[in-house]
Amino acid sequence: MSEHVNKIEAVPADVSLMLRAHAELRSLTREVLPVLRHLETGAGLPEDQHDAALAYLELAWSEARRCASESDAAHARLCTLRRASDDALVEGGEEEDLLVGACRYYEAARAQRDRLARRVGRLLPGGETAPALRLGRLAG
Repeated sequence: MSEHVNKIEAVPADVSLMLRAHAELRSLTREVLPVLRHLETGAGLPEDQHDAALAYLELAWSEARRCASESDAAHARLCTLRRASDDALVEGGEEEDLLVGACRYYEAARAQRDRLARRVGRLLPGGETAPALRLGRLAG
């Protein structure tokens, strides 16, 4: 049994990108967005908890940025592999469908990241989060 565990292949680049983009979207929508809404609207947030909410936003945003850099790296790997094997991909084949789907999912995560970066940048000291996050972003 252990011989099978030791022979596990690496996750394909398109699947890796989908998993990374999913982790990023989850971090943005479940951790960043709820606290961001509370801070923006003030709804259900007592004044004495405002600073704690800002601190939590900073922490959640830091985690989301880590996920974003992993998504960007997975996207770069996939783009590199795609350029290297363009001739091997069959137009309209299953591999191409999965690759296109992974890239579209990544683009959705990146769009959500950009929207939230602007909002977070208005709340956190210095407003430096949006440009810092875009540093690792690659052209699609």
